[in-house]
Amino acid sequence: MFHANRSKASGRESQCRDCVALRKLRLRYGITAEQYQQMLSDQDGRCAICDHPPVQGDVLAVDHCHIGAQQVRSLLCRGCNTGLGLMREDPAILLAAAAYLQAHAA
Repeated sequence: MFHANRSKASGRESQCRDCVALRKLRLRYGITAEQYQQMLSDQDGRCAICDHPPVQGDVLAVDHCHIGAQQVRSLLCRGCNTGLGLMREDPAILLAAAAYLQAHAA
């Protein structure tokens, strides 16, 4: 499906969504669709952190290290991927947040 893009003269994107997604996997993460599917299969279609499947209509995000070689780590749901980013991917901050939650558990 060719989605809308107001910046294009035709008003539509020149590539279908699947082609855009495949190109993004290759250019941004250096993996193929087959490698993504293998990762998805290895994780049983679930997030590597919370072990939940993605919300309907969503896909698991390719998690990668933002420092250095940007190595692909695994696939994460939107919430876990966002959470890591908001915690600056810092294990000390994540551990402090876990300790905070345990200290204030109801």
